[in-house]
Amino acid sequence: GGDPIQAEILLTAWAFDCADNDLLNETIFTRHKIINRAIESLDSTSIGLWVDGDLGCYTDDYFGCDTSLNTVYFYNADNVDGQTDDGRCGGNIITYEENPPVQAITFLNQPMTTLTYYNNGVIGNPPAGTTNPRQASEFYNYLTGSWRDGSPLTLGDDGHYDGYPTAHAFPSNPNDTTGWSMYQLRRNPDLDIAVLPSVNNDIRLAPGASIVLDIAYSFHREEGSNHLQNVNFALGRIPELQAIYDQKFAVECMQRVQCEEDCIYPGDLNQDGIADEADVLALGIGIGRDSVGVLRDHSTHKWIAQDALDWENQLINGTNYKHIDANGDGI
Repeated sequence: GGDPIQAEILLTAWAFDCADNDLLNETIFTRHKIINRAIESLDSTSIGLWVDGDLGCYTDDYFGCDTSLNTVYFYNADNVDGQTDDGRCGGNIITYEENPPVQAITFLNQPMTTLTYYNNGVIGNPPAGTTNPRQASEFYNYLTGSWRDGSPLTLGDDGHYDGYPTAHAFPSNPNDTTGWSMYQLRRNPDLDIAVLPSVNNDIRLAPGASIVLDIAYSFHREEGSNHLQNVNFALGRIPELQAIYDQKFAVECMQRVQCEEDCIYPGDLNQDGIADEADVLALGIGIGRDSVGVLRDHSTHKWIAQDALDWENQLINGTNYKHIDANGDGI
């Protein structure tokens, strides 16, 4: 709703296929380069990242931040993702069920100077001053540490009351029983929120000037942990991720197993060198048959050659059943 600022925004996204580094395997990186193409300077520029952090079921998500790591993260309100004890969610949304993960978003080359959030005004009954922005001034308020109504984010409770102003919402680890976190607050998870981590250190962009913002989106889920232990697991891995970035990704990365003979190409179920509608016929023959093969290590849906051991059965054209096992689960 505001005047055009004539900014050019370039976005690059990349990821790694690194068999021996789970952290890199479960991280996506983005780089935003923002250029002022106007003939006037942009004063007091604020750059925010709008995040709707739906972690599986969207009705039981909490978020927090670690300012020392320039990271905002999303975690589950309890150890079963979903609206029911068995992990179901309305609208047929797929959930993580038990031991839900943590999704972290880390600012790698700029400080996260503020972190605000707002409530989806059509879900639940949130205060009007904390809901979706409509006018340009309201967007700017959220980007600079205030609420839609202009009141400052305040320390404690839900951050919207007459209290001490603060720059970051819920900066305490939820495992800290004395800290300010959504988990310790036991905030109503039935409200739907959007989060706005921002860089707004009174940036001035002259005509033609630019700023680069590098961000890492990392996924963290430790076997045998619960929703809060996964927070500690995530925050313990972020410094390693920052170090990899600082070293310009100068890490050894073992490539996945390559195959040279009788290789699997996911989707090519009849072994004719192409994935098309004819492969459904091979699937129709094989599905439901009592034939169990071997779990395929490092299976991927990518169109790359993958090694696999032969199964006992084969199609009439000689194609081994291992080719029908498109996802590599051995069934």
